[in-house]
Amino acid sequence: MIAGNFIGIGADGTSNIANASGIWVEGDCDGLQIGDMAYMDRNVISHNSPYGIVATSGADSLLIINNYIGTDSTGTAPAGNSDSGISLSTGYHTIGRPGAAMLFRPMVPAVFLLAPMPALIRSLQINLALM
Repeated sequence: MIAGNFIGIGADGTSNIANASGIWVEGDCDGLQIGDMAYMDRNVISHNSPYGIVATSGADSLLIINNYIGTDSTGTAPAGNSDSGISLSTGYHTIGRPGAAMLFRPMVPAVFLLAPMPALIRSLQINLALM
C-alpha cells in the first residue's frame, strides 16, 4: 500500500518539489492500493511532470482511493501535475469509491486511458474553483 505521502509537494502541503511522475507502477503489482479510507492515509500527489500516477505493463487491479491529485494538501488550492492526474495503459483498475472519493484539480484529462481496458471510475470530484 502507498498511503499518507506527499509526492511532488513539500511537507508544508504547498511547495513544489516535483518528480518526473509522482507514482510509477510497473510489473508484478497486482492489487496494489494507493490511498486508503482514513484522512492520514490520503496521498497528496501534485506538481509532477507529466503525470501524478502512471500504471504500465504488468500493473493490474489497482485500487486508487481517497487521494488529492493536482491540489495542495487542503484540496483548496491548485498544485497541478503538468498533464493528466492518472495515466493507465493496461489492466483493470478501480479509481475512487463511495466514501473515498478522489479530488482532482481540473486538468485535461483527470484520468487518461491509453488503451481500451475495463476500468471502474467513480466518486471523482473535480474542483472547478481551482482552474
